[in-house]
Formats: sequence, structure tokens, C-alpha cells
Amino acid sequence: MSRTFYITPAASRHTHIDRWLSRIPPTDKIVFCTTPLPDTHQANKNTIIIDVHKGNFIKPFNQDSADVLITQPEHYIALSRSCLFNCSYCYLTGYLGIHKAIILYINYNDFENELYRFTDTLPVNKKAWLNAGELSDSFLFDHITEYVPALIETFRPLKKCTLELRTKDNAIKPLLNIPPSDNTVIAWSLNPPSIINQYELGTASLEERLTAAQHVQRHGFRIAFRIDPMLHVADWRTAYLQLTKQIHDYFKPGDIDFIAVGAFRYPTAMEHSFRQSPRSHTLISDEMITGIDGKRRYFRSIRRELFSGILPDLQKLNTRLFLCMETKQMWHDVRLNLPNRYTE
Repeated sequence: MSRTFYITPAASRHTHIDRWLSRIPPTDKIVFCTTPLPDTHQANKNTIIIDVHKGNFIKPFNQDSADVLITQPEHYIALSRSCLFNCSYCYLTGYLGIHKAIILYINYNDFENELYRFTDTLPVNKKAWLNAGELSDSFLFDHITEYVPALIETFRPLKKCTLELRTKDNAIKPLLNIPPSDNTVIAWSLNPPSIINQYELGTASLEERLTAAQHVQRHGFRIAFRIDPMLHVADWRTAYLQLTKQIHDYFKPGDIDFIAVGAFRYPTAMEHSFRQSPRSHTLISDEMITGIDGKRRYFRSIRRELFSGILPDLQKLNTRLFLCMETKQMWHDVRLNLPNRYTE
């Protein structure tokens, strides 16, 4: 299916627009807008807007409660918005609401300048972790933007910063064409094949993701996995134990920088859309509670059972293990050491 690229007036005047347009396939349509943005109310994932971002590119994650943990003290980078994939549980459905068009921001030079200012303001002994895969897949339309190699090269000399590129894709060619960088981590979201097939439509298969990660790790990059969200589905224990077995089949102890594990959770505003969707309504068949962060999630006993079901196998990989957005009590329940900043 062909796509339509809408070019805003600001983007049409940008230095790099001709380069970007030359990379758009001839089967796709290009429309130069006469207004700042096209109407996105009826848009879908085949609607792509190229625009100039006018706000901050680097934004902090907000901790809604001191008792809710974030895996790392992260910031995220907003170089694009929305995603080509169709994951039933994706929180972007609630975050972006009816505006489903994909937006690519072309003014990378403004992001670079902001990043340098951000780095200059960091305290002497402080390091920053920046995630480029929060509002979209990090590799989205990289054949047009070339942001993956650009980000790696921008971050390479910034030793106080670590860049995380998150993906469910296997489009690793941009990584294999450049030298690895010790302050870049490529992180794949993982789930068992049955869950990928039912709830992560359009994404790479588990085997494709693990194979891609293996190639990237052998090339010299740091790699990580995020088993998040774990879903409490029928036969979940067998499915997730098979997942950990497949990870062991591809990687030996010490190969993986870290593995983060999280249970399914969602903002309360998404509940209506979940109930209306034929694919998503099964996700909320379990009884849920509203956590102290305002998100709906499984009961503590179910979350503890999910984590305890896979952590022993993951510990054999000799890697750092984290829980995603969990309470201190849950870390204690599953016998994981809290990050240092929560124990001081």
C-alpha cells in the first residue's frame, strides 16, 4: 500500500528536505501543504508528516510517585512520533489519541544543539541515559532520515551520555555499516511468538529480532532486551520459559548488557479503546487495580508470579536485571537489588 508524505511549509524550507524527498519511493505520494499541518483526525499509519519541531527534543520521564521505579534515570528524545507497527497494548494509542499520523521531524541540527546544551548542564559526576524509542520505534523510516547513524555519531564523543535505541524491527543495516560505540545500546523488545503473532502485528518475529541482535552484538555494539509488557495470557509460563530458552540459544553469559522486565499496564484513559477493539479487549480480561502511578495493572500477586517465572532463567545470563515501573516492594519480593539511588 502506498503512503502519502505531507511536507509542512516549515519543512519545505529546510536545508535537508531535498535529500529526504529523494529517498521516498516513487510509488508514494508527496503533498506540499499550504497550512502548517494537515488534518490528522482521519489519518492512519500511511499518513506521514514531515515537519520542523518547535519544542524541546529532550524530555524527562516523570515519576508519578517516589515509590514507582524507572529502570534508569532516563530522558527521551522526540525526533518522531507514532509508529508503523500495530501493537494492541501500545500506550501511544492513548497518548496520541485520534492523531494517528506519523510525524518525522527534520530539524536534527536543532536537536544536536539542544543535546550539547543539555550535556553542558550535567553535574560533574552525573551521567544521563537518553532513550530514542519512546514515542516511536528508533529505526522508523531510517532509510529516509538516517537518524540511527546520525545519533550514534552525535553521541559517540559525549561520554557522560548513553544512547538507547529501542526497536521491534530487524532493520540493522545502518548499524553494521558503522563502527560500534561504547555509549550506545541497541535494545530489542521481546515477547513469545504467540504474543507477537496476536498482539504485535507488523513487527519482526522473535527469531528475526534475536538474529538481528546477535549480528549487532558480534559487530561490537552493546545490546539489551526489554521483556515488556509481559502478558498474563493462557499458558503464559510455558510461553515465557520458551522465550528465555531461545535467548539462551542465541547468547552466552555476558553477551547482553541488561534485560528489563515489566508487566502489562496502561493509562486508565485507554480502557474504553481496549474494550472496543476485537484484538485488545482480551488484554484486560484479568481483574486489574489502579496503581499509585494512576495506571491500571495486574494484582501484585500476578505480577510477582510473572516475574518469578522467568527471572531465575535470566539470571543465568550474567547480566543486569531490572523491573520496569515497579514498586520497591516488588523488587524485594523477587529478590532483585534496587538501583543505588533508591538505597541511599
